[in-house]
Amino acid sequence: MTAPARDPASVSVSMIFHNPGPFFDAAVQGVLHQTYTSWELLLVDDGSTDGSDALARRYAEAHPHRIRYLHHPGRVNRGTAPTRNLGIGQATGKYFTEVDADDVWLPDFLEQHVGMLEADPSLDMVFSPVQRWYSWSGDPEDEKRDWVARPWPPGDGLVEPPGLLPVMLENSPQGGVPKGLVIRREAVVAVGGYPSEFRDMYEDQALLAKLAIVGRARIGDAWLYRYRRHPQSMVTVMNTTRDRRLMRLFFLEWLAAYLRSEGVTDPAVTGCVERELWKVNHPRLDRARSAVKYWSGRVRRKLAKSLSGPVQD
Repeated sequence: MTAPARDPASVSVSMIFHNPGPFFDAAVQGVLHQTYTSWELLLVDDGSTDGSDALARRYAEAHPHRIRYLHHPGRVNRGTAPTRNLGIGQATGKYFTEVDADDVWLPDFLEQHVGMLEADPSLDMVFSPVQRWYSWSGDPEDEKRDWVARPWPPGDGLVEPPGLLPVMLENSPQGGVPKGLVIRREAVVAVGGYPSEFRDMYEDQALLAKLAIVGRARIGDAWLYRYRRHPQSMVTVMNTTRDRRLMRLFFLEWLAAYLRSEGVTDPAVTGCVERELWKVNHPRLDRARSAVKYWSGRVRRKLAKSLSGPVQD
């Protein structure tokens, strides 16, 4: 029997997953409830063993025109970058975006971002602030921990290449890496997608670095992406181990080599990479320097406050 024809979607949404746990369903529902409806969802299985593939298959069967279930041959685990590239390779939309299997979009996420791209054909990618989301737990204490990452300088929201790259490097991991980029698919394909050597972390920064060198970006004002913070997330697990420094070193060394291969000589970029490499290679000195900067700043603020006198209401 011939499969039903698909209506062409404007946006391809890729969601990779590997044993995503209890948050997977909410992530899919966040896509299903978008106010913008011209999308396809690619559920890309990186060799899950927790039964989540069954849920993905059920969604694909329930929405055959909009949702597809994908996996590597033999359903093996190949890591983050190869799995994200599988989604890119199967995407058909004019635009491409991703949502992690434990995160949630607000209902107008796609509508707002696609609107920005449609309004300015010169843009290669758009994104918005992201909420670091702790209150999903229902714990009153966690409600106080929610915050919105806005690490980029204020302005009109337009970033020319390669201006996004230094901001990302200097603010990582304190919110400098945007999540939920909506990108013209041709731009992703043009840079070759994700570097396949990144199997655990930093694949998002590697792709963004490749895009930032050549692409124009616009940053929205409102946060539309909920980045769920929980103890089982890959970032949380990796940040509690000594692998974190080695992974960042691997990324920065890869980036330095990539910039050389692309002929990038902008001192704002190359100098930033050199400084970040120094921090990773000299962690104790970097911590000491950061402490001096922090305390000297506090002293200056206290001194300025004392010299200004009492504040009158």
